[in-house]
Amino acid sequence: AWTLIGLVLPMAVMVFGTFQNTFGLWDTGLTLRWWRESLSDAAVLRSVKNTLVLGFMVATVGTTLYGLMSYIYLRTKLKGRVGIEVLSWVPRMAPGIIMAIGMFWALLGGVPGLKALYGSLIAMALVVLIEATPSGMRLLNGGMVQLSSELEEAARVSGASWRRTMTRVVMPLLAPTLLNSWLLLFLTATRALVVLLFIFRAGSKVLSIDIFTRMLTGEMQEAVVLGVILTAISMLIAVFARIVAMRQRREMEVTAVG
Repeated sequence: AWTLIGLVLPMAVMVFGTFQNTFGLWDTGLTLRWWRESLSDAAVLRSVKNTLVLGFMVATVGTTLYGLMSYIYLRTKLKGRVGIEVLSWVPRMAPGIIMAIGMFWALLGGVPGLKALYGSLIAMALVVLIEATPSGMRLLNGGMVQLSSELEEAARVSGASWRRTMTRVVMPLLAPTLLNSWLLLFLTATRALVVLLFIFRAGSKVLSIDIFTRMLTGEMQEAVVLGVILTAISMLIAVFARIVAMRQRREMEVTAVG
């Protein structure tokens, strides 16, 4: 019942709304006009491209960065490693709008050399990565804690280098966690709005911002179409990630049996 009311029903209404002449009015007839206009709009296609680029950038860089931070905190004895854990909570302590304003001023001259990045997807990815640090670190920490350090020690005793230990022992066992982290960060980036409002330009607009601006200007039907497109992209990426995860699980089971 919850799945029907909380997930299926709102999505069904939104999809049906993309075919209405007037969104929310059920007796105004059906049309493909809004889909034709949206899919033929170069600005919409650019927003889709920017969304995918931003999502892949944040997911890949974030998973690598948070994985390294988690490894340093839980697996090494470096001085100051506890500071990584403490600082990783800072973005959660400040409201998203404050983070956005802070980055806005930093890019406009507060930090030397960053002005050139203003309005770029790189700057937008940086903001999302900062905001996603708490959840990213917690997810990677959970996976790292479950991985016994004795496996790494056994590999090192057997003569494996640190690099070989990481690529042959740690990363394969952490693969499910890394994949979940990648998916979570991708979805976080594609849905980000508040933290991006102050630092985007027309050429770097993503779907979440495009939806917001169209709703403000009364283009409700186009906004709903873009919302369905964004949801479809997220669902396809999630399904692909699940397929990869299941394939990895089968390969690990075959290896274990063999």
